[in-house]
This record gives sequence, structure tokens and C-alpha cells, in this order.
Amino acid sequence: MQVTRINPEWIWNRALRVNITDTYISHTSTDKTTIPHEKPALHRTLMREFEKFLKSTESTIFHEIIKGTTPDNHALYASKTFVTQRKKLIIDWYNAYGPLQVGFAAKLPNEIGVTRDKERPRRNRIDVFMEEAGAVWWVVNVLDRIGGIGAYRDCLAIKPKETSVTTANSLTIEVPNPMLTNINWGAAEAARKGEGVGQILQEGNKNIASPTWQVPYSSLLKWVIEYINQYLKENTYFTNENPWDVTRNSFGKKDIANANKTTGHRITTVAAPRNLSGYIWLLIQQQLEKTPNIDYYPCRNFENCAQELVGTSAISRRKWCSDACRLTSDRENKQTK
Repeated sequence: MQVTRINPEWIWNRALRVNITDTYISHTSTDKTTIPHEKPALHRTLMREFEKFLKSTESTIFHEIIKGTTPDNHALYASKTFVTQRKKLIIDWYNAYGPLQVGFAAKLPNEIGVTRDKERPRRNRIDVFMEEAGAVWWVVNVLDRIGGIGAYRDCLAIKPKETSVTTANSLTIEVPNPMLTNINWGAAEAARKGEGVGQILQEGNKNIASPTWQVPYSSLLKWVIEYINQYLKENTYFTNENPWDVTRNSFGKKDIANANKTTGHRITTVAAPRNLSGYIWLLIQQQLEKTPNIDYYPCRNFENCAQELVGTSAISRRKWCSDACRLTSDRENKQTK
């Protein structure tokens, strides 16, 4: 069985009336749906949103301690800032794209008081959302570093196929520190155990997480694959696409009414997401498989939609992420003229 793509027929619902308690996130599903073709690089959107969250909290959590200007109520102030920015991240994401995982039991690796193999509900939990967003942020940044794209576009790309197993352990790469997330397994656990260089900054009697982590190339791939495998196992499955070879338009829409007499019955096995989390990790899997021969570029309306598009040698470059985005941009251009 050869799986070559994500099920293009899969869609998901967005959310409204999002409310956050101490532990859970509640919302109402909308009738508005999104198709994968409109968000072909959504994993990178989540990566950037989590990056904004880190930057919005680092000044209160790290910089004041480093500069020695910590106020008496710093811990309380930093905690309030963290909670406020975390709430903003979650609500903005739910409103724009929807929940990552809904109504689905899955594993919580190394959660306090819970063994890794015990099943617990992950339905709209705050800690689970932040854990997964942090994992996406770290994995995508590492893949960008390896591929020489995105945040690391100015770095020399490392071609995995040209790196032998015997030299992978000696090749040390600097990447974002996974300790900046609240993940308690995988790469973050390795960093806490001191596997790597530069994960702790000493400032007086304070231990502060460094923004970077230096580890062997082989270790990075090990942790990247562990994260990807874990989330794919939880949130995806294989299925067969509907057997109608109907041509799609440039935005992925397919209508059986447009079929002609030559419509065939080619059966294609596709990877199907169980939820939005599954779709995001399938996109990350695609980036892993195609690194370093993959690139991303912004939609022409990127300032408003924050969507990137996929660019490879085998795919022609689109200009817009969706018809709606193109029409919105056209209206704005007419108003400015």
C-alpha cells in the first residue's frame, strides 16, 4: 500500500463562543468548514502563533531576571502574563481554525500520576493544547533548520540523504530549546536531563532556560520522529478515497456533476485525519519526507490570512490560499485605488 497524499475530501469545523476554565476549553462548533487545500501549511501557522506566545511572555519570565530588575511581585505578574497570553493564543486559534482534538481518548505521555500507556480523555484540555502547540513549534523549527527554510532560511541546508549514520552523531546543530515548552517527554525531557549543550543559563543563583539547544543531528531526527509518530498514531488513519477521478480546480474543489464520460475508478489510499491535530501532523510528516526539497511561500494576502503555500519542484505555485482570500484582497485593492 502506497500512501501519497492526505485525504482531500476531509473537512473540519471552526469554533465560536470559546470559553476557557482552569482546565478545559469549551466552544460551539460552527457550520463553517475548511478544506485542506485552503490551508496547505497550517502546521506553520500554529508554529508562528506559538512563537508569538513565547515572545509575549519571555520579557516577564526571563529578561527581568537576567537584567536583575525583578520586581517583588514578579512571580505573580509573570504568572498572570502567562495565563493571559495563553488564553489569547487558544481563543484566537479556536476562532480562526477550530479545536485540535475533540471527543477523543488518547495517551498523555509521562503526565504526573499517569503512566504513559493509560488512556485519558484529551477533549479540549488546556494543558494538552499547549503541549501539542509546543511540540509543533519545536518540530517545525527543527525541520526548517535541517532544510534551510523558514526561520532558518539564511542557514546552510543539511541534506539528510547525504548524511551517513556514522557521521550523524558528530554533527551538532543548534535549534530552539524544547525546554521553552511545557512538554514533559521526548526532546524536552532529554534537554532537562542535560542531553545537549547550552540548555541552562546561569545568572547569579538563577537557572534560566537558554533559547537554544545544541545536539547531534541524529538525536534531533530521533526526537522529531518520536513526536510525529506519537501524534500520527493518535490522530490519523488510512482509508480509500472515493473512486471518481474528477478534476479539481486550483482550490481543491471537486464536483461529481462535472465528471465526463471518461471518469475512471482509480482507487487511491490516503491518510485521513481524525481531527485538526491529525491534519497538522500529516503536514509535518510531508515536510519531514520532502526535506530539504520543499519550500514555503506566503499567500499574496498573507498579512491578513497568515497562510503559507507549499512550493516544490513538482507543484506549480498558486498565488492565493483560497477563493475567499483572493476576493478579499481584490476588494481591499479596489478600495485603496
